[in-house]
Amino acid sequence: MPRWLHKRGLVWHYRFNAGGRDYSGSTGATDLPTAKLVLEYARQQAILMGIGQGKAPTLGAVIKEWLAGQPYGRHKAAAEKNRDILKDLAKLPCDKINDPDVKRWATDWMETHSTASVNHVLRYLKLWLRYALKQKLIREMPCTIPAYKEQQRPRPVADLSLLDKVCEGATNPQIRAALALCMMSGMREGELLQCRWEWLQGETLVIQGRTKSKKIRRVPLPPRAIQELRAYAGEDLPRLGLMFHGKAGKPHSKGWLRQALERSEVQGLGMHRLRATFATLHLRAKTPLKEVQEMMGHAKPDTTLIYQETNLEDKKNRQKDLWA
Repeated sequence: MPRWLHKRGLVWHYRFNAGGRDYSGSTGATDLPTAKLVLEYARQQAILMGIGQGKAPTLGAVIKEWLAGQPYGRHKAAAEKNRDILKDLAKLPCDKINDPDVKRWATDWMETHSTASVNHVLRYLKLWLRYALKQKLIREMPCTIPAYKEQQRPRPVADLSLLDKVCEGATNPQIRAALALCMMSGMREGELLQCRWEWLQGETLVIQGRTKSKKIRRVPLPPRAIQELRAYAGEDLPRLGLMFHGKAGKPHSKGWLRQALERSEVQGLGMHRLRATFATLHLRAKTPLKEVQEMMGHAKPDTTLIYQETNLEDKKNRQKDLWA
């Protein structure tokens, strides 16, 4: 086995020096003979690139190599989807992708998709071109990747009627209680998945564990939240164990409540919007900012204010009150 080939998992990877530069990458092969062929081709290309006679690989080839080194997950699935979207640019050599090519693609895609979608795909294009640069497959970035200005849309704020909409036809009794707890305590999704009955001390929820802020915070629960928990778990609430769990008592996976929220048909409503609802409704009700900050678990009040949403109707009423 050549000393510049090594195996990582099931796939062979290469590392060598040519013309004073180090090159490394995945061969994409699980057998040694194929890996040797890929290595030899990569060395030849590196030598040719070093004397200005090489041909840069296509964007599609770079994406394929990048994907081979990524673990399976949502990030890889999203990357594969964006690779298909960029199929026209993927046919071009990396060093030949210029600003007009990118602008032409963005203009065509924007005819049927949002600006946010365009920017999302372009972020992956930048990622892959930078990967090609890092792997010394190209000498410099061949183009600039623009970020198109997105029109800010009003973000939804939920209310108690949401529970009825979401839970219509739901067969899992945990769903309503979980959504109510998120909305009325400002919990993050990760905290909800870890939430235990031990956290409930009387009518106070002591949120702790492996949370984003690493802080323990105490949030008083309203009677409605306790009522929803009893409707799900019984009048005598449990004292131990996960509050919401899947099969065999294991925690639900992230995104567990996504389908339930989609049934509400409220555009843009996700788990994090329930947390934003908590902050917005408290601030509208004149709850002191310091108290909302502590219940949300934010280090700075400025972060809490980001969650506050406004609407035109409230602005109209305040204008009338001010100038009456």
